Parts: sequence; structure tokens; C-alpha cells
Amino acid sequence: MAKPMPSLPKTYGELVAALPPRPIHDALDLANASEMIDRLAGFDLNADQEDYLEALSVFVEAYEADHFPIDDSDITPLDAANGMTALPAQADA
Repeated sequence: MAKPMPSLPKTYGELVAALPPRPIHDALDLANASEMIDRLAGFDLNADQEDYLEALSVFVEAYEADHFPIDDSDITPLDAANGMTALPAQADA
């Protein structure tokens, strides 16, 4: 179960006033958006907060794909399948 969110704006408008969701242009934009994503992720969010988090995530994902591309040209389908099954075992608590 997700934990209650610390004090953050509750409406989309309040979130936009704190940090407008917009395309990421540089490392500072990326850091600011990532910080806000970290503040929201993993908590019980209302619909406005979820929409805002999704919008920020789309911009961060686009920036990272453009500036930090992953070269997967040497990964075969078998490598990919093996990687999906090589997850660490969960320890019982």
C-alpha cells in the first residue's frame, strides 16, 4: 500500500504554479522535473496529481531518450528474454 503524500499541492493548477510541465531543455530543467517526480512517485495521489506526474514523466522520458539514448543494437531476442527471467529472488520478510 502506498504511503500518504507529504504536503504538496493538491490541484493541477497548484502543481503547475509550483513547476509548469513543459519540455525539458537542459540539465536544470531535468533536475527540477526529476525532483518533483520523486516527491510525487510512490504516494497515494488524486487524479490531478496523477495527471501532472504523467505529464512531467513524458517530458523527462523524451529528454532522456534524446540526450541519453540506449544502444540496444547488440541485444538479441534471446538476451532480452534471458534478462527478463534473471530477476533477483525476493527474500521473505
